[in-house]
Amino acid sequence: MMPTGTNGGHEDIEIMPRRRRQTQRYAPAAGSSSDEMEESSSDEGEAVPGGAIEGGLSWRKGERHRVQRALMTLGWLRWGFVREYAELGPKRSLDDVALLARGIVRAAVTLQAETVLIGMTEAKGKSGDEFEDEDAPEAKPKADDEKLDNTEEKALAQVIDRYRFVEDVLGPHFPVKASITSPEPHMLRIRKDGVSESQPVSAIERIWVLDQYEYGDEALPEPLAIEDSLLKDASFSAYLRRNAGYLLERVELLWTLRDLLRSGLLDPDAETPQIGSSGAQSIGDWWTPEFDRNLLLGVLKFGYGNYHSMRMDPELVFLSNVAPPDEDDDEAYDGEQGKPDKEAADGDRATRKWPSVQVLNTRVKKLVRAFIRQRKRLEAKAKAEVEARRKVEEKNRRRMEREEQIRLRELEKVR
Repeated sequence: MMPTGTNGGHEDIEIMPRRRRQTQRYAPAAGSSSDEMEESSSDEGEAVPGGAIEGGLSWRKGERHRVQRALMTLGWLRWGFVREYAELGPKRSLDDVALLARGIVRAAVTLQAETVLIGMTEAKGKSGDEFEDEDAPEAKPKADDEKLDNTEEKALAQVIDRYRFVEDVLGPHFPVKASITSPEPHMLRIRKDGVSESQPVSAIERIWVLDQYEYGDEALPEPLAIEDSLLKDASFSAYLRRNAGYLLERVELLWTLRDLLRSGLLDPDAETPQIGSSGAQSIGDWWTPEFDRNLLLGVLKFGYGNYHSMRMDPELVFLSNVAPPDEDDDEAYDGEQGKPDKEAADGDRATRKWPSVQVLNTRVKKLVRAFIRQRKRLEAKAKAEVEARRKVEEKNRRRMEREEQIRLRELEKVR
């Protein structure tokens, strides 16, 4: 039985009016836990202990988490976009953002290496209990500190080997002075309206505008104070320990995607690997490799998980091939883009259902893995061709040497 309530108040209870909080509208990153969302909405006004950059402002909890989420959405070395996505405003310089991002990822690497170390220690303990040979000669004892140092180095090496971008993260920090406004030149092309002729895509070129920077000549002294302050913050350190793997995996995926674009594997004339989909991950036969290529380009342009923005981008293939979303679909619009003409969605477009965020997230990951396998095959093929040419050249060289020796012997006989 529930206790019966009374209309009268209690002397120890103060009745307060109900307060509503505005719901933040953003799609949580894949793999994000409820703890992550709880931490990210924590007290915006609380500054990080010891988190002030020398001569700068202290970082508040909300800013810190927004930068972390921006890294997982946009990737490494995209400081201008990270600052804009995290809504930091002009009070934070590009170098402030870059330095905090480096501190966050370095802290994540440290915590992930500790997790790997625990796994290595547990595995070694189990194998030692099961396979220890009592008759084996006793090994020369090592100091406990030396053993621990070697194991820690191996754990850190595993993290660095798995996430290639970490090598740059652990490198020196040169202050970011300004962004270079001219985009990096490349040969990216796209086909429009079924026309075979290709043309430059200005919108895609613009994604590199803030990706080039002018750096200072002298690196900051190590260790960086921001990294130590983040690790000493018990709340953020515990949160980051839970999510370090997610952070590193996501930024590595975006780093790889950036490499694919630079290497030309996302160009229209490049082969797009075929990946299957079934069950809940099925999209439909209408989704062609061209959609996959534009999906990856859209991730580079708008960030991981921001699929509605790329769906509404006229520079990509989706808007002209998939019916625009309903006007009452709140997630489809961000207030900055105009709503398309619904009547224009006829024929096949009207029957094509836009995949869910979860399906597209999974597809992006599968595509990147498929491109990595394809790149390895291409590299192996190129290496084999180089080796084959080397063998042919070596064979021809030896043949010419033998012929020259024979010619010299014939000349000796004539003399």
